[in-house]
Amino acid sequence: MLGLTAMFVRADALSSVKPSATNVMSQRFRELKVEHRDFVRLKIGGPDLDTADNIKKAAIDAINLGETKYTPVSSSPGLRKAIAAKFKREHGFEYSWRQVIVVTGGNHFLFDAFMATPNLGEEVAISASYWVSYPKMVTLCAGTLAFVSVTHENNFKIQAADLEKAITPKTKWFIFHLPSNTTGAAYAHDEMKALTQVLVRHPACLDSDRRHVRALTYGDFKFITPVEDEPKLYNSTLTMNGASKASATKDPLEQACRRIQRFCSNFAKDYIIWRLL
Repeated sequence: MLGLTAMFVRADALSSVKPSATNVMSQRFRELKVEHRDFVRLKIGGPDLDTADNIKKAAIDAINLGETKYTPVSSSPGLRKAIAAKFKREHGFEYSWRQVIVVTGGNHFLFDAFMATPNLGEEVAISASYWVSYPKMVTLCAGTLAFVSVTHENNFKIQAADLEKAITPKTKWFIFHLPSNTTGAAYAHDEMKALTQVLVRHPACLDSDRRHVRALTYGDFKFITPVEDEPKLYNSTLTMNGASKASATKDPLEQACRRIQRFCSNFAKDYIIWRLL
């Protein structure tokens, strides 16, 4: 181990990647917790809520039944079929279960997608605000960053003109939080229509991240996804959801992400699958 430490040379790609801000905050919290300080933890988006008893029981029952083995790379057909049915029930999306891939986290799946798609010099446009890991993942995967800014005057919502400026012939992906993490901004039908009419004119892939729909929509507000508003975007859209986390996409991208996942990470375990079902 000492010999390896002495010989270790960090990869060039890491020179432009700073430590995750959320991990830095978490480490600082752990240090201060030793001093018995009282905190309200708002660092990484994890609510102070316990897992529901029925979900705990399902996972425990699965473990007791021996459901602890490796699963298929994209997860079990049963869970993927259930997710496809959920997408159809809630949003009318006609995804085959074979287009669904289950991973161990949203960051994990986006990293798979970025590893599978942007080539050197191709751009990934990210809507502000965004999760701190996204730009770092793009950089590690040799992509070029572009950002679509928002302002307080526009209620932290992307404007069609700004989106049009951000997308170029080199743009491979547009990353879109719905509702936004961290501002909570959500788009009414006319606001979404203005954005989808820009997106439909460009060949870029769209990551429609809707993991916060249930947590960040209130009252009688009706959430609408880009694909619901403009079905022409179906073939270029990756839709992320979280249980956590589930994603559905077009077959070639699912196959490419499955290939990446096979070699770089673990699969969702049997007892996790039973918990989700």
